Amino acid sequence: MSMSTKDKQLLVVIGLVILFGITLANFRKCAENISAKQRALQIAKDNVALQTELIAAKDIWAERYEKKKPQMPTFKTDIQVDTYWLNIMDLAAERHGVKIRNRHSGTETKLSDVYEFPIEVKDWESELEPFINFMYAIQAEGAMLDIRTLTITPVANKPGLLKGSFVLYCAYMRDDSAE
Repeated sequence: MSMSTKDKQLLVVIGLVILFGITLANFRKCAENISAKQRALQIAKDNVALQTELIAAKDIWAERYEKKKPQMPTFKTDIQVDTYWLNIMDLAAERHGVKIRNRHSGTETKLSDVYEFPIEVKDWESELEPFINFMYAIQAEGAMLDIRTLTITPVANKPGLLKGSFVLYCAYMRDDSAE
């Protein structure tokens, strides 16, 4: 069986079309890979720039830390801090009309010479102003606070009333000579 010139030309054209299709598909994958790598490179460059700025500001941060350090509560190493922080939070909540229904304490974490103690409040209810006053009152007690997660939603059929959850991180130091 011999092929005519026309059939051979058609076969070459079909082969070229298939080859072009394969090349195009591979090019698209390569272009997507290059684009993803460029995005990753830009993210890495941004991170390096941010870290360079932070390193350059090291003295400023060290100075700020030294100013805040005396304000941090200090506890002996053998004292449990959960009752201290929970008591401060409960008294402030009661004083400002914030209803805390479900809370539990986490585990202490050491970060250099500073310790963190999380308190997860899964269910609270209050109006906005008493809740803000509650947060301010806890900080006024001498607590170093950081709220990393806060959810607030309105209570259905109760205008002005809010509910939600938050995780309160209390920062402090430990020292055996503390009273």
